[in-house]
Amino acid sequence: MPFIYLTATATAYEFFCSLLLNVNSSYWSQAYSLFELCTIYYFYNKTFQRKYKSLFILSFVVLVVTYCVSAFFWTSTNSLLAKAINKLPITVFVLGFSFMWVKCLFREMAIDALKNPSTFYFITGLSIYYSITFLLFLFGYYIANSSDYFYDFWVINIIATIILRICLTVGVWKMEPN
Repeated sequence: MPFIYLTATATAYEFFCSLLLNVNSSYWSQAYSLFELCTIYYFYNKTFQRKYKSLFILSFVVLVVTYCVSAFFWTSTNSLLAKAINKLPITVFVLGFSFMWVKCLFREMAIDALKNPSTFYFITGLSIYYSITFLLFLFGYYIANSSDYFYDFWVINIIATIILRICLTVGVWKMEPN
């Protein structure tokens, strides 16, 4: 799954470049948003096996247009607004297609136990992560300027990231070899 590789790359970049080399992470943040929308689009498109082709095309166009709009609001000193602009459509995309996956799953009743397929863990992790971080990035500017509660909100982001990575790890563990 490309999103797992992106997550691993992001972790390595954040550790080596941001923490050790003190590289401005704003550039990575904007590039990550583009990679994120591409990998998540790829995952859901593969999951549905091109079932909703026109809806996927429309969604991809909206995601790309939103990314292009966010580029106008991006600055190297403050990338939170651009990140918030990118979070809205990708969160709607993830939650919408996650709901559609669950709906199709129960309509077809093709799986004996919901905990068995790896897709369940990937979709659960993505849904939880985007549900939690959506509000954080939407109010990111105010949170960043609130010195009293900034670290409290950032802990919520870290917890959401840990939940996502645990779900991705369990999903990879549950994958069946091809």
